[in-house]
Amino acid sequence: MVRHSAETKAAALDLIMQKGVQKTHEETGLSVQTLYKWKRDYEAKQAGSTKFSVSDMEALLNDDSLVERIKRLELENATLAEQNLMLRKALRSLLDT
Repeated sequence: MVRHSAETKAAALDLIMQKGVQKTHEETGLSVQTLYKWKRDYEAKQAGSTKFSVSDMEALLNDDSLVERIKRLELENATLAEQNLMLRKALRSLLDT
């Protein structure tokens, strides 16, 4: 199994984003399977790295419409939790009879 350096992978990923897997394969000689694996791994890593910075969080918290929506959803969630509890009690009483 051939090990490729991080620089080789990074360069190949740049080419993939610009030209696609097939052209990158033709230009670098790296196997198509390897290139697709690197691309898939990169995309999975990007999808998992949706962390917010402190300034991003502050900007979100300063957005009045977002804060109002969160408050409304929290209230709705509490209401649904109460209704769920009432339904469970009613179901329990029906099953006990």
